[in-house]
Amino acid sequence: VVKLFVQPSSFTYTVLISGFVKTGMIERGCQYLDKMLEDGLSPNAVLYTSLIGHFLKKGDFKFSFTLFGLMGENEIKHDHVAYITLLSGLWRAMARKRKKRQAFVEPGKEKLLLCA
Repeated sequence: VVKLFVQPSSFTYTVLISGFVKTGMIERGCQYLDKMLEDGLSPNAVLYTSLIGHFLKKGDFKFSFTLFGLMGENEIKHDHVAYITLLSGLWRAMARKRKKRQAFVEPGKEKLLLCA
């Protein structure tokens, strides 16, 4: 981006980082996040929320909550989108867990089938 004499903005980095992370190129996204910080730019709520959503989908709840906490530490307000993303991710995980559990329940009975 700088080679084209265009100074990257917070928006530019957010799009790049989100794109890399969503396509599974997390290390590359982290490189751009480091570069963003080196350039004196701070991640915004959109980037944090995007990362939170991605890590929730991967099942990394601990890191998702760490990111959520970092938002507050960096004085970025938790907007409704961040809360909805966090709650939706947790709800999806609970639904998946419930569905897996029900797969082991015999229809009409409440006891779990034991695999021997």
